[in-house]
Amino acid sequence: TTAFYITFPFDALVLPSDTFFYLRDVIELVRAWGIPTIVVQKESGVSAKSLADHATDLKRWFPFSGDLMTVCSQKSKDFWVAAGTRPDQVEIPGQPRFDVYHNGGEGANLAALGVRVCAERPVLLFLSYDLDAYAEERARGESHRPWQQLHDDTERVLLSLAAEGSYTLAIKPHPQQAATHLAALRERLAFAPNTFVLPPEADTRSLILSADVVVGFQTTAIAEAMVAGKRVVYTCWTAHVDKVRALLLPFHEMADAIDVATSPEDLRTRLMLRQFAVSPMVRAKRLQYGEP
Repeated sequence: TTAFYITFPFDALVLPSDTFFYLRDVIELVRAWGIPTIVVQKESGVSAKSLADHATDLKRWFPFSGDLMTVCSQKSKDFWVAAGTRPDQVEIPGQPRFDVYHNGGEGANLAALGVRVCAERPVLLFLSYDLDAYAEERARGESHRPWQQLHDDTERVLLSLAAEGSYTLAIKPHPQQAATHLAALRERLAFAPNTFVLPPEADTRSLILSADVVVGFQTTAIAEAMVAGKRVVYTCWTAHVDKVRALLLPFHEMADAIDVATSPEDLRTRLMLRQFAVSPMVRAKRLQYGEP
């Protein structure tokens, strides 16, 4: 850090989080130089369980070490204050990722990403995810790859719809998805009809704007697709999902604003209804859910 500062002097250290243990020494070092640390949290919300339990653990073992924090929502501020951060250290500018939808952003050039678009087939964007995402907390250490069945079931339905010619399926891996899982995904789907695996680093916002329907599970991009006025299908089944429901962001409680598919068969049935327009009433409900 010292060598970097000598080459590129800076006036502030901006981080996406200070909960990475190896950053603590860097924060203390630049503080000794009189340089503040600003943490820009990207998460749009927290589950009720995290607010009650995880915040208590953070307060005890790993309290905020920076000087200023920006968050996306009041609920997020409540979380960090409960975790021991002074209220005057936390500001709420909102979720910057959402600005593109308000400002009329452009969709992705799908052809440049290798997607063969056909006018007769709507584009279905599947937001893939790591099979171990949040496994320690959400699976309570009881299961390896807790979302394996959900992901496999979802993928099976979507591939069948693409093979039937109902959709052009674009699969967007999460940037943190395991490399082995991603490599296996690409190899397995290399010749799947009307199916394309996108680069993990592709801008999800532009992909959402290009899609006719978005399918996913436990990601801020679900909220983004809601804001963008897209039809959204949230996958919500398997015994494990039911077991840890209280730990999840509550998309399953928003059935009046998005489609909540409760089984593979339900997912297929909902997607066979190729209706993509979102009514003013649904838009109003989405705003009601989104504001806090």
